[in-house]
Order: sequence, then structure tokens, then C-alpha cells
Amino acid sequence: ARQDAPLSFGKILPGRQTVVLTVDPDGTTHCSQVDSCSGSVSPAVFTLTGSPNERVGVSMTNQVTLSSEEGESLAVSLVLGASELSLESGQGKIAVGGEISVPAGQAPGSYRGTFQVNVEYQ
Repeated sequence: ARQDAPLSFGKILPGRQTVVLTVDPDGTTHCSQVDSCSGSVSPAVFTLTGSPNERVGVSMTNQVTLSSEEGESLAVSLVLGASELSLESGQGKIAVGGEISVPAGQAPGSYRGTFQVNVEYQ
């Protein structure tokens, strides 16, 4: 699998309440505090290659922890766009969205993390 785009939550400014930002695998987004969310927001996108019309199964963990250089952390719930697909013309794309909750008072910073996508060729 080749990653074409990372899962990005853009910039989230903590408010007086927890800010919840959801990025669906189809790119639809929802922010519980609209004026707290800005910047480029997108699901992760991966290209899978194989034989034409080959079926593949896709799986992954449903949560990842993001960490800042200062040692702060945030949990992200992950959502897989499809657990199976057919590689028409030998290629197919899968997307991964997620939901992050940023509590009031969360330390500012750049938070990063990694997750693994498992592909089983059938």
C-alpha cells in the first residue's frame, strides 16, 4: 500500500469546552466548535495495487495516540472506509478517517502518531 495523503485534523484551538473534530473517510468533516477548527483537514488515503479485479481485505486498529514533542498526548478513534474492495484495473483506494477530542486546557503543539493498515490479498 502506498500512502497518498495523511490523516490531518488541521488546527484545533482548545476552547472552554472539549472540541470534537470528526473527519469521515469520504472527507466530510464536523467540528463541535466551528470557530475552533481551521486549516487543511483530510482523511488518510492509500493506494493498493495487485492483479486486476483481485479482492482484498483491509483491517486496522481502531485507535491511535498522538503525541507532542513536549510529551502531551491525545487519543484518536480511527474509522476505516472499507474493509473489502476489488482492485479494478489492478488498483484501488482506501481511506481512513478519525475523531479527535481536544479538552479545554490541552497544551498547544504539533501532535503526531502512526497507525498500521493491514491488507490481505484474497
